Amino acid sequence: MSAGATRRWEQKVWTVDNPGFAFGVAGVESTMHLLRDYLLNASFDTTAPHFVRNTIVNAVTAVLQPEYMRLLSLIPSAKYDDMPQGAALIGIYTPDGPHLFELTANGLVTDHHARSLRR
Repeated sequence: MSAGATRRWEQKVWTVDNPGFAFGVAGVESTMHLLRDYLLNASFDTTAPHFVRNTIVNAVTAVLQPEYMRLLSLIPSAKYDDMPQGAALIGIYTPDGPHLFELTANGLVTDHHARSLRR
């Protein structure tokens, strides 16, 4: 893991045993820890793509948007409108293959599924 000139080892990939998939998160450390905790505690009844996507969308509402607003309140300046805390990447490997979810604090979630990227 790196933050500016600081580098250290930290776990970046986690598994959810039931129903069985792995995920990783990328972005600003504090926000990513909140997203990781949310996903580890989320209830996944299935790995069907639309259920996984719904859980990711819920993570934006429950975690990413509030954290972004909290950080903006600490640094109230227009020049920070595009802070990296306002975005995250979540990679998930499910039985139907890998997905890369791109999240933004304004609620946009894009699923870059591996099948749709192959051409």
